[in-house]
Amino acid sequence: KVCIHQTDAEAKSQGIGKLGAFLDCSDRMLILYSDVYLRKLWTIYEVANFLIFRTIFAMDVVPVQLPTVIFAALPCGYLYTTTLMVWRYLGYANPSGVMQYVIICSFSTFYMLFLRRWAREKVRTKVQLREFDVSTCMCAVEA
Repeated sequence: KVCIHQTDAEAKSQGIGKLGAFLDCSDRMLILYSDVYLRKLWTIYEVANFLIFRTIFAMDVVPVQLPTVIFAALPCGYLYTTTLMVWRYLGYANPSGVMQYVIICSFSTFYMLFLRRWAREKVRTKVQLREFDVSTCMCAVEA
């Protein structure tokens, strides 16, 4: 993990001057992608420098929403399992197919809301990539 200093002008200049050498020594690049990634000139500069030395296949792009999507599934699975355990504890036999369907659908609804939000984010990302223009990038000091 490396960051270029944003407030010390001399350290910033040295970091920018060595960026090419650092990226030349890097085999891979991990991008934690959010909706602002392609709007910042700085991140575009880093990607362009990396692609001078490596191919796009050496880049790993991970949406920052991915952990939310993954961890949203955990409570749904937990609630489903807990419901079945309570059902059996109360002395009922395994729930019928219809009852299991109702239980699964009720918990899956919450997970589907997360997946829907993630899908919308992926569509926005594709639109950003298709409509990318360097002249619309933000160029500011991130302090």
